[in-house]
Amino acid sequence: MQYGAYDRHGLCHRRRLPAPRRPGAEGRRRCAAAPHARPLARRRGAGAGRGRSRALRHRTGRAPAAGGPVNARQLGQAGVELLVVLPVLVVMLFGTIQLGLMYQARATLNYATMLAARAGALHNGDHGAMRNALARGLTPLFAHQASSAGYAEALAKANLETATASNITDIEVLNPTGAALADFGRARLDGEDGRELPNDTLHYRTTAAGSSSQLSVQDANLLHVRVTYCFRLVVPVIDRMLHSAVNAVSAATEGSGMQNPFGIGPTPGMDAPCSAPGVRGPRVQIRSEAILRMQSAFHEENLGGGSGTPPDTGAPGDPNEPGGPFEPIDPTDPTDPEDPPGGPTC
Repeated sequence: MQYGAYDRHGLCHRRRLPAPRRPGAEGRRRCAAAPHARPLARRRGAGAGRGRSRALRHRTGRAPAAGGPVNARQLGQAGVELLVVLPVLVVMLFGTIQLGLMYQARATLNYATMLAARAGALHNGDHGAMRNALARGLTPLFAHQASSAGYAEALAKANLETATASNITDIEVLNPTGAALADFGRARLDGEDGRELPNDTLHYRTTAAGSSSQLSVQDANLLHVRVTYCFRLVVPVIDRMLHSAVNAVSAATEGSGMQNPFGIGPTPGMDAPCSAPGVRGPRVQIRSEAILRMQSAFHEENLGGGSGTPPDTGAPGDPNEPGGPFEPIDPTDPTDPEDPPGGPTC
């Protein structure tokens, strides 16, 4: 290509060739007169770089990849993006971990609620027996050692969590009701004061519904238990966020509860149960229910709170047997009362 010639794009290239092939003044004048080559005429002197950059940007639509001016406003873009995204990432990561722990606690509470309902069905609906069984079911949440000492420590913590005075765990008996006892109640057969709901020979009793409860005696013998447990949140940052969002801490529900025009600070006694005094750490409520048929006569006194059975502090064993470890019966033991000497009788 000679000096001042045009390429396949129609652009005039000013290329310095060896002296014998240098074109004359006519070629240089024709190349300099081209309209699209005028911005490239100044190759030396001040402003040459800026002119070339503007020309290339005009032709290609973008600035040169290297050698061009740097825009200072683009510096620190990654830092700004990190500041915007980092809080969201922290909340998502910590929230995922905390929700996983809450799911584990809910599964454990379902099992513990079933144990509590079984204990209530066997012990006339006694709340103390149900709390003991509930504590044994919640023990895995506090166990950190696979030993007898670790089990005893975890059981002690679970007993503190399920104690009545802790305001952390609440056991409600939704069925039987007082109306069912009014319809089918009878004097207690053990000679104690109060009434009880008959549980024997249910197959032979009438299936007619009572006038007050609108239930039959068979349906009245279904023990329906609801357990509400204030689960402690342990993941930093997200624990206070979930506690405040779920329990509506310091949020007035009506105009009379606002202590200032901005609605901050409600009147005392408006916070959720998990925010009651004496409850340590941020907590949220999780609930579970269980329904079992009564295996004993339900006592009227257990409608309002139970007999206050002391917590069970027995050794590790069968969670369904309060009072000590489970010892299986030897089927070949001749002293077994259910297998008298001489073999079983048919």
